[in-house]
Amino acid sequence: MSRTSKQKSGHLHVEAFNLATRDLLAKQSEKNFEELNRVITALSEVRNPQVWNLEDREVASMLLNSAQIIYQIDPKHSLVWHVVDLLTHVAKLSDPQAMVAKFQLMPVLARLLHDTIKKDDKKTIKL
Repeated sequence: MSRTSKQKSGHLHVEAFNLATRDLLAKQSEKNFEELNRVITALSEVRNPQVWNLEDREVASMLLNSAQIIYQIDPKHSLVWHVVDLLTHVAKLSDPQAMVAKFQLMPVLARLLHDTIKKDDKKTIKL
C-alpha cells in the first residue's frame, strides 16, 4: 500500500523520534532533550490515524522508546510529561486498548504516577 505525503511526513517524524530517543538515552545532554522535544511537538500535530498503525515497526519502537524515556528520565523533567501527552495523542488516534495491552504501558505509567504522588506527598507534609 502506498503512503500519502502526510503519512510519509508523519512516519519520518516517528523515525526521528526513535533516533532522538536513542541519542538521548545514550547521552542525556540539553541538546538531545531539545531535539526530542522538537520531534514530539511535530508528532503531536500528526492527526492522520493511519500513521499510528500499531503494527508498524517504527510506531511500535516509538511506543517502547516512550516507555524507556518515562522509566529512565527524572519525572521532574518536562520531557517525561511531553511523552505522556504524546502517548495520549496516539491513543486517541489508534486503538488505546490494543496499545496498552500490546506494549505493556500501564506498569510504566503506574510507576510514574506512584513516584510523582510520593514526591508530592512529601512536599504536602512539609506544608
